[in-house]
Amino acid sequence: TKLGKLIKLLSRPEGATIDDMVAATDWQKHTVRSAVSHALVKKHGYAVVSDKPKGGQRIYKIAASQSNKSKAQQ
Repeated sequence: TKLGKLIKLLSRPEGATIDDMVAATDWQKHTVRSAVSHALVKKHGYAVVSDKPKGGQRIYKIAASQSNKSKAQQ
């Protein structure tokens, strides 16, 4: 599923940018943001963190403890 693709991207050590998630799902940016904040965080309980390196794009990741939990459930 597309949410599954988002989970895989966000579980990577390097995380994912909005552009990575748009490319993987063919969704628009606002749809990706909504899926992350509502579907993954509120409905599925993932702890998604973000960081914006100086001069770079914001990078989103599933926090390490949640990433390990999701792998165990799969």
